[in-house]
Amino acid sequence: MRGVTVVFTIAALAQLAASLAVAAPPAGPRPPQEAIDACAQANQGDACSFAGPRGSVSGTCGQPPQAQGLVCMPAGPPPPPPAATDACAGASEGAACSFEGQGGALSGTCVATPGGQGLVCAPA
Repeated sequence: MRGVTVVFTIAALAQLAASLAVAAPPAGPRPPQEAIDACAQANQGDACSFAGPRGSVSGTCGQPPQAQGLVCMPAGPPPPPPAATDACAGASEGAACSFEGQGGALSGTCVATPGGQGLVCAPA
């Protein structure tokens, strides 16, 4: 009887190991449809751009993990939210500012954007 139990245990462990080996990793967030469409007729490494919820995005067509096909992958960090830019419209660098973010009201200081194209409210 003990031999039968050992055989069944080994068989169950082998089945579990096999199912874990072929299980797909958990899917991450899906890229925006605009990023997918921007590379629909492109090759890997081609320059691309699309209009996203935070403005124009430029990048390179590539294949991120767990994605089917090419996606326009941004070249740098995402742009600040429009509310952070709007909070410093007409202000000077170093001025106090505030805006509504995803987590509620944020206060900070107006700073120059890395590209030098204006000011943005950087939370303290």
